[in-house]
Amino acid sequence: MRFSLIHALVLIFLQSLAYAGPIDCRKAKTVAENAICRSEHDYLVEEDKRLDRAFVSLLKALPEDQKAIALTGQKKWLRLRDKCQDDLSCLRDRYSERQQAIVARRKELSAYKPDDADMEALSQLRTTIQQYMIEDKEFPLEKALQKYSIAKEILSMGNHCFAPGDRLKRPKRVAANEWAAFSTLSAYSESMRSSCPAFSWLDVDGDGQRDLLVAIYASNSQIEAVLKRTGKTFGDIGHVFEELWYMHDADEIFAWDCKGCDEDAVWVRINGRVYRAFRNGGFGINEVFLLRPLKGNIEAPRIVVKYGYSVKVVYDKSGMFPQNDPRRWQEELLFPYTVQNRRSLQAATTKILELLKGQSKSPFRKKSSALCPIPKGTPKGDWSTYTQYAEESYPAEVVDFPIWVERICYIARLISMPLYTREDGIFAHLLVRKADANLSLSDSDWDTDTFRVIGRRYVVGIDSGLAVSPRY
Repeated sequence: MRFSLIHALVLIFLQSLAYAGPIDCRKAKTVAENAICRSEHDYLVEEDKRLDRAFVSLLKALPEDQKAIALTGQKKWLRLRDKCQDDLSCLRDRYSERQQAIVARRKELSAYKPDDADMEALSQLRTTIQQYMIEDKEFPLEKALQKYSIAKEILSMGNHCFAPGDRLKRPKRVAANEWAAFSTLSAYSESMRSSCPAFSWLDVDGDGQRDLLVAIYASNSQIEAVLKRTGKTFGDIGHVFEELWYMHDADEIFAWDCKGCDEDAVWVRINGRVYRAFRNGGFGINEVFLLRPLKGNIEAPRIVVKYGYSVKVVYDKSGMFPQNDPRRWQEELLFPYTVQNRRSLQAATTKILELLKGQSKSPFRKKSSALCPIPKGTPKGDWSTYTQYAEESYPAEVVDFPIWVERICYIARLISMPLYTREDGIFAHLLVRKADANLSLSDSDWDTDTFRVIGRRYVVGIDSGLAVSPRY
């Protein structure tokens, strides 16, 4: 009832300012409006409706003295959109840009500001890591997160790919009233059926009622939503996945890219508060953000664990392709494996890891700058041969660097996968080629194993404080 009243008041306000709302295809006037109404599968019509709902939602959140300014901005955008005429690509771009702008403004308005309790939780996590460091300099962070983990409190139902008419059975540990609330959700939306969500229950806000956790993996992104239990409902999951799938509303959802990533997240409780501890790893670093569920975590408490490495570079005799496979490197492109060259490779790799120690971003030059000298007369279209090993692809952690041997410049690529374990330590590959090699590399081509980097890591320092959440 309260939402309906507020929504009605917003609509009255919009009408008073002559806001037209979403396109009515029966009354389409401009060339752009008619093009939108003719878009395949009504795609742009739906985008227009989503944008309208997002704008109305933004107006509800704005202070009264800013509503007219927002409306003026929306009218300016409509004029910009109409300049696309019947160019569907242009129209799609305009809608995408406007969605992002509205979402960014919503996040500013709803941003949660970490309080003293959050900073105390961060301090306690840091102290716990330091205590574990006394006996274990490789895994103190993992041990600390495990200490505060509440994984045993989570009731998981696993993944479900919905189809019309599907009915799920109530798990034994789910109360009848919880199941009744779950059954009210709009669980059969198109995005739900195609995304195969995973459902879990956990009381994230300490009110004694288990809230609903929803997670999906699609388009190389992990997207999570937390729906608060309010009496007999959990909220509308159809709304979450049909609206926030496009908008990433800060109040209810967060997401991260996870293609070859060194990222994960665990539920923890520190000093009585529940957090989603999101870990973002890389060469020489692990960042952990304490994200409050049901909050707009633009800024969050962060702890940074810095690592040094003790490594050895060894020749990988196995290779990915057999000797007669045409995809295998040509002999003239391989890094000659002599004793002197091996020492140069070892020294260069060790130096690179030392530079990366404790860095949240690579300290190296931009891709547009050369790692090896570009010969005069080289066409600009071929410069990338000297600025990077190859096009970046699946592995998330990739570092390119030069190696000089007998006045010849080679380009190396260090590739790390998120598989650091106590048993095996570092799991990384090192590829090397001559700088002047004319390469056209696809995923399968450059994934050949030439060298392997083995060794161990050790903590060299810890920092903590507030930082911008990596999901923004």
